[in-house]
Amino acid sequence: MSPPVLHPDAYTAIVELALREDLGPEDSDLTASWVVPAPAQASATILARRPGVLAGLQVAVAVFNRISPQICCTPIA
Repeated sequence: MSPPVLHPDAYTAIVELALREDLGPEDSDLTASWVVPAPAQASATILARRPGVLAGLQVAVAVFNRISPQICCTPIA
């Protein structure tokens, strides 16, 4: 049984509002702009300690893609 798919219309507006509140009208995090060099890149792995149910993956991917289309999210089950 595949998990239910949430239509992007259900979360796109709230993602925009949350990022606007967090990043401000300039679309940049003030602290990060002072601390992290502009060309910096990073990678991350999110790993669960135990099997379970992952909720909100679609929304997380939408947030990452909104911040930068260059961010690649590859869920591995």
